[in-house]
Amino acid sequence: MLGFFTATLAVIYLLYARKKARAFLAWPQAKATVDPANIRFQKAQSDESYYIPEVSFKYKVGERFLSGNKLLPVGWTVHETQLQKMRLELELHAQALYNPNRPEEAFLDLPDRCRHGSISWVTVGLLVSCILSIILGITLLISV
Repeated sequence: MLGFFTATLAVIYLLYARKKARAFLAWPQAKATVDPANIRFQKAQSDESYYIPEVSFKYKVGERFLSGNKLLPVGWTVHETQLQKMRLELELHAQALYNPNRPEEAFLDLPDRCRHGSISWVTVGLLVSCILSIILGITLLISV
């Protein structure tokens, strides 16, 4: 019974986290400028052939010039064979998604990176939690 409630709470939390992560996609966009000197790649601890980009960027909202260093979605990983391609995409196609209420809060994204194709760990966790909750719920009903 405790497992069922734990899995159900995990589903609720992950739904909230997924909704919050997707809310960034509705924020206004501005062209981001990334200086090649401000692109660094750090080796991922989990797999030596993957790297995590660290990027500083600038963007303009109205007449204000702002800067940021957060990536959307959090935790990009890039295979070592894709480092040069990622560097070029960041230099040429980066966009800042900024909070309309607080423009100094922004995330760097590449066009369609978050909208197509990449599955986040939140989504994977949500699927696993849903399946576990259903299995434990059925087990709970059968045992009663």
